[in-house]
Amino acid sequence: MLEAVRSIAVVSGAKMVTLEGVYLPVDRREQVNLNVPGATSMRIFSPELYGEGASNTIIHYALRKIVQAKPVKQLIDPSVRRDYLYVDDATRYVLELVSMETTFRSDWRLRGSGLISLAELLDLAGSVVQAAPRFEPIGGWQQRLLQWYEPTAKNMLDRYEWLGEDIGTYGTEYSGVSPTSYKEGIASTIKSLMAKHNSGY
Repeated sequence: MLEAVRSIAVVSGAKMVTLEGVYLPVDRREQVNLNVPGATSMRIFSPELYGEGASNTIIHYALRKIVQAKPVKQLIDPSVRRDYLYVDDATRYVLELVSMETTFRSDWRLRGSGLISLAELLDLAGSVVQAAPRFEPIGGWQQRLLQWYEPTAKNMLDRYEWLGEDIGTYGTEYSGVSPTSYKEGIASTIKSLMAKHNSGY
């Protein structure tokens, strides 16, 4: 799909912007600073996103379990501190970057509200639902089932946990003004998930 988009960008002269997660395993990455010949392009790397509109993430899975009053399967070490970015902030930062002509033909790395652990984030979520989060370790058969269903899962989770505070040096760092605090962002996300859960959606 990306090759098709690049081809169209070359022919039409359209600007091309891609947003990628920094936790993608190295063997699944394309070379950084790969610009589209004859076109204007930009690559933006982002920490793990959270928020109502970011559902395909580890943090979203954990938040959903808290809303459902269920234990959170311990896929990664909850004490490792890493950067997270509220999806509304990510949208705003991307729009800021693409609105400036000087930012194209470059790679950028978005920053969130600072380093925080999954356990701390889930404590914030627990304070909204007034229940402490519960972690449940994954048993051996569950790990084998996960690896059978998704062979790359172990490598992805290992890299996700290993990366921790070091999100790499991909591109030039960009941190927009007035980022949403984790307390505010988690509260907003939990309230949205609770509304869906209570409505049976």
